[in-house]
Amino acid sequence: MVVSRPAVWRSCAAAALAVACGGGADSVAVDPLPAAVTQGGLESASPGSALAPRPVGVSASGGDVRWHLSRRTRALDDLDNVVAYRAADAVTGSDAVVLHARCHGDRTEVELDLGVSLGDDIVTDGDVRTKRVLVRFVPAAVRALVYDVGLEGRSVVVGRPLGFLRDLVDADSLVVQTVSAGGTTVFAEFVVTALAYQRLLAVSEACGWILDPAEARRAESAGEEAMRAAERAEVLATYVGVPIRDGIERFGVEYGD
Repeated sequence: MVVSRPAVWRSCAAAALAVACGGGADSVAVDPLPAAVTQGGLESASPGSALAPRPVGVSASGGDVRWHLSRRTRALDDLDNVVAYRAADAVTGSDAVVLHARCHGDRTEVELDLGVSLGDDIVTDGDVRTKRVLVRFVPAAVRALVYDVGLEGRSVVVGRPLGFLRDLVDADSLVVQTVSAGGTTVFAEFVVTALAYQRLLAVSEACGWILDPAEARRAESAGEEAMRAAERAEVLATYVGVPIRDGIERFGVEYGD
């Protein structure tokens, strides 16, 4: 799949991106994207570059980067541990970037292993380390987000995993960028195919939530309507048809002569 990037992404200034990702004046980040992208999108990449068009599921080096799935059952409670993971199609500033989506029992997690030491931008609470990351679900606009840094200091843990995965399967591609502890820009792009939905569906089903964005919105609307209907029924049962004397005794209402 070949994706053209809107001007909003190509025209981001290098200094602004460096600051957004935690870098400063001394950061070596020069361009937010590789030159092939800034000069007109993936179409302009040279045939031998990391961003040149290639068969879906095949990296620039010819390696298989299709989604992989691991499934195990926990002996403690017989709940499934399901992990779907995939390496990025295009990477700069790191040897490899890998996206992991996990269902641990009934808890969903999304982690991006960026392959380099990240350092931290903000200490939010005690030992919790966080990192600024630029995230774009193409063709939507880029967003500057703050994620927790993983235990080994090379990954970030997504704060809203369900929303992240729903945005992912609804996008043409996922683009992420941040700054390493050494000040270099780490960039990765994941091309989204039908296989992404199939693999991530196993994660969502194991944890009991809806992956499809449109279906999830319909279910949320139906749930809200059901909640409102239940509240109306409770109000009617509580206040309608209650005799006046019973109401006085029940609610402490006092009337004049």
